[in-house]
Amino acid sequence: MHVATKTTSAPSAFLRGRLYLDNELIDPSAATDMLTDGDFSQFQKRVSRSRGKFALAVVKDDEMWAAVDRVRSIPLFYGISGDYCFVSTDPYWIRERVGSSQIDQQAATELWHVLYVLGDGTLASGVKQLRPGEVLRVKIDDAGPRASTHSYFSYVGKTESIHNKATLMEELDRLHVMVLEEMLASLQGRPIALPLSGGLDSRLLACMLRRVGASDVFCFTYGRPGSIEVQTSREVAEFLGYPWMLIPYERKDWCAANFRQARRRFTRLGSQLCTLPPLLEDWLAVGIMKRDHVIPPDTVFCPGHTAAFSAGRNALTAAK
Repeated sequence: MHVATKTTSAPSAFLRGRLYLDNELIDPSAATDMLTDGDFSQFQKRVSRSRGKFALAVVKDDEMWAAVDRVRSIPLFYGISGDYCFVSTDPYWIRERVGSSQIDQQAATELWHVLYVLGDGTLASGVKQLRPGEVLRVKIDDAGPRASTHSYFSYVGKTESIHNKATLMEELDRLHVMVLEEMLASLQGRPIALPLSGGLDSRLLACMLRRVGASDVFCFTYGRPGSIEVQTSREVAEFLGYPWMLIPYERKDWCAANFRQARRRFTRLGSQLCTLPPLLEDWLAVGIMKRDHVIPPDTVFCPGHTAAFSAGRNALTAAK
């Protein structure tokens, strides 16, 4: 998604991902009418009532607005050069247009110490990022574009009025089912590939997929044959009735020239000028399955890397 503007434009909206407003999925074809209705404060209120995984931008009159969801599922970046304001999901595209050739030394120091850039900065001077639960407002006038950001969601904890464990478990279960059913509907019949290890996170996801009726699911794991995690992965897949495959890792696969080139592209895409590249353990297995035509081209990968939290890992740790 790339948006560039410097003068008054006809109202338009750009939406990537899936946006739910008041629990209704917004059709991208209707996004312009809905998102451009009213002023910035109304836009911000609508976004604050929304959920889903999205990045969006709006151009209206002499302003540009943009927003990401509460966890920044789809990163969004912006920059200003002269009379132009640029908003995009690709920070490299913005870097080229604002003419940024210098590394932000403060951002580089932050990346070195905590593995990601703090705040709204990036490694490229002049390229900014929207933070989770944040909206961007750019006013465009004779003095040029002026940008400001506003938080619409706070992660500050609130006192829960529910203290009954059974009630809390029912609510957690309801949310799990809701999220998985919405995800399954969003796939529109596309097959699912699930990296299934012996841990709590992927096992929870596999069980929930079976529970909500997902049938076209392919489970895989990787590493050394005979390991305890490989054995657990196979047993879970067999119990749920899902096909399963082991991709054994060999040194020659890591050293193959085509994988080295693909790894560089993946690193560029994954780092986004603001974080270290993602871990490569799953990446090699995905490459091998694509190379060997094990999975259809439209397969959606559903890893459960963060599901261990709701599966109880932190609760078990706290109980010890």
